[in-house]
Amino acid sequence: MPSLLQMILPPNLTTSTMMTSSSSESYDADNPILPPEPILGDYVEMFTLVLNFIVGAPLNLAAYTQVGISSGENEWD
Repeated sequence: MPSLLQMILPPNLTTSTMMTSSSSESYDADNPILPPEPILGDYVEMFTLVLNFIVGAPLNLAAYTQVGISSGENEWD
């Protein structure tokens, strides 16, 4: 009966190969470990990140210029 760790890990990775071999020895070209597929949450997260930059950058610039104008600081004075 395989141990719990052997049941969880893919067949090409075991604790003995992970501890004793380099990454090139434990890589199996016939059975590569593929990255996870993107899910809807990934696209929502990227959309909100881009939207925050598009909206936030002009707002920060406008707020920064208003603070400089209202405090009376001007580099030409």
